[in-house]
Amino acid sequence: MPMTQRQTMQAQSALSSRIDSLAAGIGQAPLRALINDVDDIRTLAHDHGFATVECLASRLESEIARGGRRATVQTYVEAMGDAVRIDPAIGQAQQALLASVALRMNG
Repeated sequence: MPMTQRQTMQAQSALSSRIDSLAAGIGQAPLRALINDVDDIRTLAHDHGFATVECLASRLESEIARGGRRATVQTYVEAMGDAVRIDPAIGQAQQALLASVALRMNG
């Protein structure tokens, strides 16, 4: 069953809050805490149909596990912040965001 506009807004708010908290912890929080925070974001995004946020969080988990550079981690976190503001029903906008992240990562 599709989410109502209110449910979408509540999910966006919860995701935004967690992403902001994650951004604040970059470079300060222990690695395990960052991975747990990203996993929580990925799960919440999955549960509420935010596929782009889920995809970016999954990629970020992999990047952190490989010992990713701070700048790379920040790029993913910023992209997740952008992605959470995109209506999950607008697939073209989600694809464009993922493409822009791929360009930033691969130059």
